[in-house]
Amino acid sequence: MNWKFRKVIQDFFYFTPGGIAAYDRLMNRYNSRHHPNYWIKDKLNHAEFHFNSYYNHFNKIPENVVELGTGWFPLVPLFLSLMGIEKVYSLDVFPHLNQVGLHNTLKCLQEAIEQNAIPLNKLNQHKVKLVQSFNLTSIQPFSQQLELMKSLGIEFHQIDSKSQIQYPKQLSSIQQIVSNNTLSCVKESHLSGHFAAWRQILAKGGMVSHHIDLTDPRSHVDPSIRHFDFLKYSKLGWAMRDSIGFGVNRIRLSQWIRSFEEAGFSLVKIETIESNHLLNPMKLNEAFRSLSSSDLTTGWFTLVALRK
Repeated sequence: MNWKFRKVIQDFFYFTPGGIAAYDRLMNRYNSRHHPNYWIKDKLNHAEFHFNSYYNHFNKIPENVVELGTGWFPLVPLFLSLMGIEKVYSLDVFPHLNQVGLHNTLKCLQEAIEQNAIPLNKLNQHKVKLVQSFNLTSIQPFSQQLELMKSLGIEFHQIDSKSQIQYPKQLSSIQQIVSNNTLSCVKESHLSGHFAAWRQILAKGGMVSHHIDLTDPRSHVDPSIRHFDFLKYSKLGWAMRDSIGFGVNRIRLSQWIRSFEEAGFSLVKIETIESNHLLNPMKLNEAFRSLSSSDLTTGWFTLVALRK
């Protein structure tokens, strides 16, 4: 799909009342990737990364976890719950989650369990049986679906980011905060608010673990765009090309690391994945020309850190 066409669609629905739900329906119809079946293995890998990061460091399972970025299909919180985590809170700025998406996610998970498509030996058998018992022959009212999720220890909350970052007041003594390609979508001006909220709700010594995408989002849908193409533009130039409601920041690897350290987190582990899409340094905007080679070749990375 041409990125310009996609931007027009996304911006239109962002400013339209009920636009998020309308955009979801459009994606359901025309985008084969917009279904939990497409993402189930990827999200299982993400959940295992978060679970193992905590377990390997503390030699125990976290009792509670906060996920940032529920998205359309809450597979990560479901997997974390099935791995034995008692309470999972999933937060999102946008109301992505809806009746059809949640039904499809639960049904996808149920089918994966029945077909042994996920490693059942690693999962809490009580919760596995609970998922198997869900009657998903028809799409239930959203309120009933949320009750099913609560029976697994999963709650969903929408957070306000328009003026001041505010997390749900009941969150306290959280042992782990996780995200999956969500932080790249946070406005730079909002990051300090999120860091402050993490310090407030995390137990002392609590862990954060994140998958972070450093690539141009247009390259995921338009093959004519390279992974680091967005580094060619000035701040204004990128603002003209970025989707208004579904935009990304352009923070680089070293800047992320420095931000976490300055926010009071002690780094435990960082793993990077390099992109094979290289950008000619001469094409870089002057704001990025002084960056290291790793800042200009790392496409994705995972970070694990502890609150000091």
